Amino acid sequence: MDGNRKRIFFIDFIKALSIIMVIITHSNITGIIRNKYLFQFTIDMAVPFFIIITGYTYTMSLENKKINSTKEWFRFENFSHKLIRLVPAFVFALLIEIIYAIHLGYDLKRIAVDIIKTGAYGQGGYYFWILLQILIVFPFMINLLKKDYISGTITIISIHLLSELLIHHFNVNILIYRLLFVRYIIFIWLGITLFYYKDKIKLRHVWLPAFWSFLFIYSISFLGYQVRLFTYWTGTSLPTAFYPFLFIFLLQKIDNLKINKKVENIIVIIGRASYHVYLVQMVYYFSPISNTLITKIGLLKAISINIIICIVIGVMYYALENIILYRIKNIRYSN
Repeated sequence: MDGNRKRIFFIDFIKALSIIMVIITHSNITGIIRNKYLFQFTIDMAVPFFIIITGYTYTMSLENKKINSTKEWFRFENFSHKLIRLVPAFVFALLIEIIYAIHLGYDLKRIAVDIIKTGAYGQGGYYFWILLQILIVFPFMINLLKKDYISGTITIISIHLLSELLIHHFNVNILIYRLLFVRYIIFIWLGITLFYYKDKIKLRHVWLPAFWSFLFIYSISFLGYQVRLFTYWTGTSLPTAFYPFLFIFLLQKIDNLKINKKVENIIVIIGRASYHVYLVQMVYYFSPISNTLITKIGLLKAISINIIICIVIGVMYYALENIILYRIKNIRYSN
């Protein structure tokens, strides 16, 4: 396929669904409500969904561009394009947060320390840094799997387990762990695997591992089971990985469904703008707007407004960036 290939709808659908889940989970919802509505099995799967799809789309990009080596991945034309899609939008959102932090009376030293510790203010400030690390390590993972899928898989899982063991043994600070891509490496592997073996993987291969992942999530969430090895965010740790993978595996079938064209277009727009919606919600939740809304109009209405605000502004942000990049590209070629 060439660069003008038709976009795979299920990717946009998962991105759109996941970003709505992100907005919901960041809406200051109590643990009681999360347990009542089983967030552990639904809303909390947003980031695993995103990481699996990132592994899938990066692999698709690599194959479509016929990139056969790590050197080609880091070639300026390829790597700079991906950086441009990640970095400027994040930096602008971060600048808005810094300006607001100064308005709140934070001095520059405190702001610098806060950003180093958390990645950014607002909810999900770590996610950009995770994506940046994935962008760098991705071609090395692909090389491992292409040389020998079985040994590559064993290596990747071993790296994941070893990192968790070291983090547990040395009691690594949660703020450091939060910014490390390695906690999601198994989900990247699943995305790569799904792309290469989507025609060979059958439901019978997936449902049993997914069931064990479900039992693990249930045990740590409702039975008080404590895991020694996986110290932080155990609900989205390695043993849980096949649970969200099952849903993405099944959602591939959505490309074969007939969906109203207007609904499809809305989903595609939100899916494509999901990264910018994430940045908007990051800034939005740094402000007191959401908590004020919850106090004045109640949680359910506040969540609905949060979703509308973040998506509308995020889509506008995405569109504006596209216009700017298009004009820069035209100026460059005209010169």
